[in-house]
Amino acid sequence: MSNGKSLGTFYFILAGQALSFLGTSLTNFGLSIWVYEQAGSVMDFTLVAVAGVLPNLVFSPIAGVLIDRWPRKKMLILGQLGSVLCTLAVACLYWTDTLAVWHIVIIVSLSSICMAFLRPGFMATITLLVNNEDLGKANGALATVFGIIMLIAPALGGALIHLIGLDWVFVIDLATFSLGVGVLVVATIPPVASVNKASGTGIMSEMGDAWHYLQKKPALIFILVLSVIVNFNLAAIQVLVIPVVLGFANKAELGAVMSVAGAGVIIGGLIMMAWGGPQKKVFGVLYSGLAIALLIILFPIVPSIYVFGVGAFISMAVYPIFTACTQSIWQTKVDADMQGRLFSFRTMVISAVAPIAYISSGFLSDHFFEPLMLEESNLSELMGGHLLWLGELYGYGKGRGVAVLISLYGLFCFCCLFFALSSRRIRGVDADLPDCNEEESLAKSTNEFANNEG
Repeated sequence: MSNGKSLGTFYFILAGQALSFLGTSLTNFGLSIWVYEQAGSVMDFTLVAVAGVLPNLVFSPIAGVLIDRWPRKKMLILGQLGSVLCTLAVACLYWTDTLAVWHIVIIVSLSSICMAFLRPGFMATITLLVNNEDLGKANGALATVFGIIMLIAPALGGALIHLIGLDWVFVIDLATFSLGVGVLVVATIPPVASVNKASGTGIMSEMGDAWHYLQKKPALIFILVLSVIVNFNLAAIQVLVIPVVLGFANKAELGAVMSVAGAGVIIGGLIMMAWGGPQKKVFGVLYSGLAIALLIILFPIVPSIYVFGVGAFISMAVYPIFTACTQSIWQTKVDADMQGRLFSFRTMVISAVAPIAYISSGFLSDHFFEPLMLEESNLSELMGGHLLWLGELYGYGKGRGVAVLISLYGLFCFCCLFFALSSRRIRGVDADLPDCNEEESLAKSTNEFANNEG
């Protein structure tokens, strides 16, 4: 049956959005360098980073309501326009030698609000473009493309700034934006039918509708909790990988480990793009999550750059399988006219985990685990010496406390996923939780589109 959906259309739109995101990533990298060089302050640098995250979290629920109200094509174009206006404002200030750090903080905050529309909006658009059986491949392609951009953007941005300067990086960003919007303009994105009628007309009412909708599908809440736990672990490792690796390796080897991890994301995305994941996506979530957790437990034990590199590569190669299967479950189990609100909520919850992981990991590392594992005498004072086996297993010295902390994070994650695997409710989410009524939504969408055209 032909329903107007195809992977080809999705790949076409993805290519345009990837180009736009690449241009934005180059600009963000250049601005990060400019802020640090001009201000010379880590606090100012951190303030800009917070400005890029906090508004997104605050406005995500409101953005989700508007995503479901507006046509997806219009919403994506408006989000892109808002983002490029922010870039243009920064560029004009830079070109006139009037740019200051406080300008960047304000403009980055506004850009973060635009991203609150673009990220969940694009995820909610995928179900309008791709059949359910191809969602795994589409999400794998998404992970591959954006993994490549995240891997090459710093190196490419640094080379471009050195060769042509930040002035022309702004120009490249504006050009890639034009291509991205041009693709959206010519692409056909079907409308969304209103299967779930709102209980009121206000934003708060529609946010409440989304929460009541989610409560009727508790299995999705369990899947969200698992995503939060896995992403907490990976966010913690982002800040802990530097001290643990530098405890037994040099900076060049640290860079190699991080590059290998980035390559793992790309390989995993390509695998999902070709494979599409298991038929029962929940097993893709559970088994890939268990594999990630097991690797997090094991690879910090041995202070070897090769062991750590292999562990980082495999765990990050498995991660796209976890994310693609998770996203596929949400995309197939949530009605299209609710996806904006629920995907925004999901993005907000998962994004909020990162700063919590950063702060807690830094505190636990500096004030407990690192001092504990510096030498045997410190560990022997804890629990009457019953934990000396940790020193025999991990060794003592700089970075070894961080290694123990990483393994404990992985152990907690493994236990949670093992519990989820033993739960009949979670294992049966593919079969027990009905798919959204795609046929009904498609019919209503087609009729509404025809009436509007008429």
